[in-house]
Amino acid sequence: MVWVNSLSEIEPVGKAKVSLISANNQVLCDGYTKADGVAIFEDISSSLEGFAPFVITVAKDNDLSYLKFSDCLLPSAEFDIKAGLF
Repeated sequence: MVWVNSLSEIEPVGKAKVSLISANNQVLCDGYTKADGVAIFEDISSSLEGFAPFVITVAKDNDLSYLKFSDCLLPSAEFDIKAGLF
């Protein structure tokens, strides 16, 4: 699940393209946000099989944002990250 808000208007961004990309630049899965600014990737485990996510991008009109997973400030070592998907 990805939640997209506009920084200038503090509102959800609908119809934005969200892409999960691997380290070797393969699109693992993509989709679009709904009016509430949320995009949900269905059956993500099969898309990730054999690949490690590297970056997630969000694009709409002339705007592009990204989050590189290695730059996240929350350390994952303290959490059980092998839990099942919701």
